[in-house]
Amino acid sequence: MNTTPNDRPSSRPNRARRHSKTWLIPLTALILSSIAVAAFFVDRYTDLNIFGPKSSDDDQPQLVEDSARRSPRARRHTRRAETRRADQSAEDQIQRELTQSEQYSEPNDRPSFDLAFHSLRGPVAYLKNEFGQEFYFDSETGWTNDTYEDTLTDRWWEFDSSGRRTAEHYTDTDGQAGTMYYHWSPQGRISSISDTKRGWTNYRYYDADGNLTNVEIHYDPDSGKSNRSISYSDYHLDSYGNWTSRRVGSQTQRRTIRYQ
Repeated sequence: MNTTPNDRPSSRPNRARRHSKTWLIPLTALILSSIAVAAFFVDRYTDLNIFGPKSSDDDQPQLVEDSARRSPRARRHTRRAETRRADQSAEDQIQRELTQSEQYSEPNDRPSFDLAFHSLRGPVAYLKNEFGQEFYFDSETGWTNDTYEDTLTDRWWEFDSSGRRTAEHYTDTDGQAGTMYYHWSPQGRISSISDTKRGWTNYRYYDADGNLTNVEIHYDPDSGKSNRSISYSDYHLDSYGNWTSRRVGSQTQRRTIRYQ
């Protein structure tokens, strides 16, 4: 059956729908690209504000509020800086300890150990001690007649690396060998003397000026002797600060000193 143009189905609605779909595609693309551009600038702004501009490996990284948000480069810089600070702190501590140790063990005003052994200082040439024993010193204040004999004979000495007398070997009146051991304080004074053969140890105490104030004598338990204490006081000193007389209980001890 033939139809007239007015009787044919219209194609205009279909064309309209096709046109509407066509302009949606570029609109969608435009929206997506705008979102991507905006996201790029937001990320860039955030990166610049958190981490700052990129720096060389030697630059100090900027601090951030949250360590979890720092870049790997920032974390590496922080670790390097912390390591350098820790190394420097350890080096400073070692240097301080070495300096303190040197000052502690070798004070600049320490007299010679031979003089200190006899509680002397200054250019001493001769000493007659409180027991009547005579000792001589050379121009460098070294003790020259340290092999003297009294009730003990065959004396010979041991010294430590600093030159201090630490052991005095002898032959006793019974013909047996013995040893007295000398222990020194950091101030360069004899702090205790022990004798294993004769079974005693004495502990020596000093005042701030280095004068002996008390000696405590402790005997071995099987010796049958009681421990005792000796006090020293009323010191009279010469111009070098060496004592020439002192009180021991009710007695007075005296020394004679001549200088070079």
